[in-house]
Amino acid sequence: MTEHRYSKACLLVFAALIFVLSCLEGVAHAESSLFVASYTGNTITVYPRTADGNISPEKTIFTLPGNCPSSGDCPHAIALNESAAELFVIGNISNSVTVYDLSSGGQKRTISGPSTLLCKPTGIAVDEENQEIYVTNDSCDRVTVYPLTANGNAAPERVIEGNATGLSKPVGIGVDLTNNEISIANYGPLGPSITTFDRLASGNVAPKRVIAGSNTGLDLPQGVVLDPSHDELFVASSAFFTPNAGAIQVFRRLDSGNVAPLRTISGPGTKLCNPFHLTLDAVNNELVVANSNFAGGACAQSVTAYSRLANGDSTPLRTLAGDSTNLVNPVATAVTTSPAGVAPQVQGSTRGFVTGAGWINSPAGAYQLSPALTGYAHFKFVAMARSRTTAPSGEAEFTFRLGEFEFRSKHYESLVVDGARAQITGVGTVNGQGTYNFLISVIDRKVHGGHGVDKFRIRITDGSVLVYDNAYPGDSEQAIRGAIVIQRYHRR
Repeated sequence: MTEHRYSKACLLVFAALIFVLSCLEGVAHAESSLFVASYTGNTITVYPRTADGNISPEKTIFTLPGNCPSSGDCPHAIALNESAAELFVIGNISNSVTVYDLSSGGQKRTISGPSTLLCKPTGIAVDEENQEIYVTNDSCDRVTVYPLTANGNAAPERVIEGNATGLSKPVGIGVDLTNNEISIANYGPLGPSITTFDRLASGNVAPKRVIAGSNTGLDLPQGVVLDPSHDELFVASSAFFTPNAGAIQVFRRLDSGNVAPLRTISGPGTKLCNPFHLTLDAVNNELVVANSNFAGGACAQSVTAYSRLANGDSTPLRTLAGDSTNLVNPVATAVTTSPAGVAPQVQGSTRGFVTGAGWINSPAGAYQLSPALTGYAHFKFVAMARSRTTAPSGEAEFTFRLGEFEFRSKHYESLVVDGARAQITGVGTVNGQGTYNFLISVIDRKVHGGHGVDKFRIRITDGSVLVYDNAYPGDSEQAIRGAIVIQRYHRR
């Protein structure tokens, strides 16, 4: 219950900030976007992130036309490189990876040719931190890794392939930058499995862990997504070309062997229909699923969104479906954390905004009045700076209830944004009294350099006397449960 409540708090803080920004003169705002790949339709359609019902796309990116699955691109997976405003599209039949500009929809470059070793590629993951892309290849049981800017007939930097790998028609792939691993969904003749490797693995190497067996519930798995903040792994069991509608299984990150899932989303109320790929929207604490209807059964093609903690026969938060959507066997989704076509530009600038909400485990030594005291502490904050010369606006709250400690900001003095890190300074009160200086330092997992983990630190002092610091005696931010978002507004 606590997790669910503060996830909502995060959404409310972020929504309130967006509302304020949209009302300010000289601030442009557009809602974050949902991208959907339609395999048979040879299109990528773009909608508002919260699209629900039978609505038309805002934009359509047309891939190489043809009669799938015999010709054309037949887009099978997509991934975003938000720092460069790019969309990567897997051409399953054309044996290619094509990069499109998010704003114009124009083609920028294509990886294709015999040196690429692409062979019916099916999945892709973009690693902005290490400037690489990872591609799964169905027909040759291979994973190929390329530089993020690769173009043309480019040879891969690394290849995972061979009998020891356990790869068997690999499809979905996820990258965990926190633990430096990649996880892959396999649906081939060796049996359904999830194989996890070191991120830098190469050659005929054995996986570190394998999830497989009858207890797992895996059924022709296609998509996999990792949640390092909660040490969980989500899998889309498609059950395609069978009478079954499929399911979403959630495992613990370190699970291995014939283990039962931690949670399973399945049942008629879920509206799942041969789910292929899924997207974890960590900012909004949601799971977005592409339902392909590749079995052609009683269920319907759609894109459904669920709470990250959904379990059982859960009703979707939203369902995008109907003729006006132009969906034709949707197989993949992607969600931007900023307006489509706008690359994050907050690096080195104080003209931007930062928001966050969630909780930390307050460590021993943090609360100077009672150093042995540990437990949950909750925070939420919003900060915006419109120029380098004016003080930022916003407010911050931090509560450590076991210590009966409540901090509230009175005003901000500075906001400095440097890549994935933002720092806020100002003055506030403790339990409604006094004048205390504070520093909030946060890291956004989605920004290049964030290493896939949202982090938070707050340091509160009374003059030169330390009152609270969750980094004490060090100076590093702490991983959180919740979300941090660093963005910048743009003038019209």
